[in-house]
Amino acid sequence: MTEQKCCLEYSRRKIKISGSCASCLGVFRDGDILNASDLIPDGMCAFLYQSCLPYLLTLVGNGWLKWSLDKNSVDTQCCCSGGVQVAVRKVNSAGQLTVRAQVVSAGPACLKHKVGAQFILYPWGKNSCPHLFHSLFPRILSASENIGDKETLCVSPLAGLRAGVITESDSAKARDVKVKTYDSVTVKSFSNSCIYFRKTGKIFTLGQLTPDGISPESFYRVYPYFLAALYDGVNSDEVYFPSIRCVGNNGDFFWRLTPENYLLKLFLNLVEFGLRKVKRPQDVVDKKITLTPVTGSGDSSVLPGAAKSFTHSHYSNYLLDRNFCPAVFYQIYPVLFANLGNAGELICPSVVSGICLKLGKTTGPETC
Repeated sequence: MTEQKCCLEYSRRKIKISGSCASCLGVFRDGDILNASDLIPDGMCAFLYQSCLPYLLTLVGNGWLKWSLDKNSVDTQCCCSGGVQVAVRKVNSAGQLTVRAQVVSAGPACLKHKVGAQFILYPWGKNSCPHLFHSLFPRILSASENIGDKETLCVSPLAGLRAGVITESDSAKARDVKVKTYDSVTVKSFSNSCIYFRKTGKIFTLGQLTPDGISPESFYRVYPYFLAALYDGVNSDEVYFPSIRCVGNNGDFFWRLTPENYLLKLFLNLVEFGLRKVKRPQDVVDKKITLTPVTGSGDSSVLPGAAKSFTHSHYSNYLLDRNFCPAVFYQIYPVLFANLGNAGELICPSVVSGICLKLGKTTGPETC
């Protein structure tokens, strides 16, 4: 996104809580009014926090993001072209776990963050619930006046909390936000090719961004927890849920995550260990994750008439056929949902690949 547009103060938007939840990380009560910034670490841009969030949950859950040499750290960047790169690091000192993000590079598109700035991602601040922020972020960005587009349920199967973004139709900032309808994503350039993007100019339609049988909204909501399960970041009830609450046409339902180790898990981990010895980690994945739509958060029945369960992993037919990176989808989905007319170019979270993407616009009916 451009310098001016990337730094729009979405954090000033108001959020209204419906229902109450004593089991989640923040203590929210029916009727509470929050600033969006209350859900974000102090001083941090919402776009940057969204980029860090999947890796934050995995690290807190004691996972290892295997493309990183250091088990306790990972580098990532926000979606804005010419934006910010950060190192997310976990430190366990005297039994106290802390996760911080430090800015290592700040491009011309960012007016907010400076090199060397640090943000405490964990322990959570008051009301800085990552699950509620994750659920709401696309709606925080949205310029829609339709209240149905502004409300959603928290992903937590424990909470059942509903929250919505209060539309300020008389706000000059709201009037200034342009709306476009995107129907495609084009790979414009990259620093290094990856298993998902090997050539520039390739165009993906919206229907090619997610696996068959799961909507973009559901895939976005599931992704951080899918990543945690894939990289063993499941050892904390604070950050990992085996079932993710989603909203369907006929009410809310759940996507159940079922990890299954490959038969060659030991061999695959030995291969990765050897590659680490020569400082060339290859992100060798040792399991697959099956997602199944169910009626409840426990061992509930599969939804009648719902899409069949499907397996999603680095080596599934989906990724080989469609070849669109799920991490990139997660990073750009909020902008797609919000139909932000100022999106411009977006960047993938990998600081090595540096995939630059361009969103395409249609003049026909909305398809996003």
